[in-house]
Amino acid sequence: MAISHGQPLLLLLLVSTSFLPAALGSSAGFINCDRPFDYPVVVNTVDISPDTITRTTNANITITGDTSIDIHNGTTVELRLWSGLFEAIRTYPSCDIMACPVKPGPIVLTFSNVFTQEELIPRRYEFGIGIRGKDEGKLRYMPQIMCIEFFCSISGRDTSLLRQVTE
Repeated sequence: MAISHGQPLLLLLLVSTSFLPAALGSSAGFINCDRPFDYPVVVNTVDISPDTITRTTNANITITGDTSIDIHNGTTVELRLWSGLFEAIRTYPSCDIMACPVKPGPIVLTFSNVFTQEELIPRRYEFGIGIRGKDEGKLRYMPQIMCIEFFCSISGRDTSLLRQVTE
């Protein structure tokens, strides 16, 4: 009986690509919410720290990108997170999470201590982050200028405590 040499190589390739992001650090893969749509803010990286989020740690998310437009002070940034039936929406003034004024060029968005104490239970979260501007003097929102989605997990095992015990 002939044994295919391609199948073990394919399996090795699939396994290695699933561990590659963890080996390279805490950069999260992300997608644009509406893939064919070109947003004026293009995201380059999403970084989640620390590498392992547990009940005793919290997450900081840093997003880097480039904008082709001015982002005005009335702009809001919406962070949505959901896991199963759970959903939370947090809205931030743009100047609270990025340096203002924002002119065309590189930008950095920083979210600190993303989770509440009640949310720091072992589970996998899906994040959606969108930026939209408010029409000056009106209550309606303008179209989104950025929208991405990515995943983050909270571990049930606190590796920081394990490190302290072994040191």
